[in-house]
Amino acid sequence: MLLEQLGKSYHDVKVEFKTLEDVEAVANLGGTNVPMARYILSITLNPNVAAKPVATPAPSRTKRRNESS
Repeated sequence: MLLEQLGKSYHDVKVEFKTLEDVEAVANLGGTNVPMARYILSITLNPNVAAKPVATPAPSRTKRRNESS
């Protein structure tokens, strides 16, 4: 699921579950004691680069002629 979500904004996404370690601590969730664990995720990603818009050339300016006679 994490890979799918990150894949929308990034390319070459790699998610790797490294280790899982049980710990003696217990969490109380909604009145229920649940065991806890420690884990390590390795996540590598590269942002998608949006194509840069092509710059349009500035309009050329013509010199005004002084029409005094």
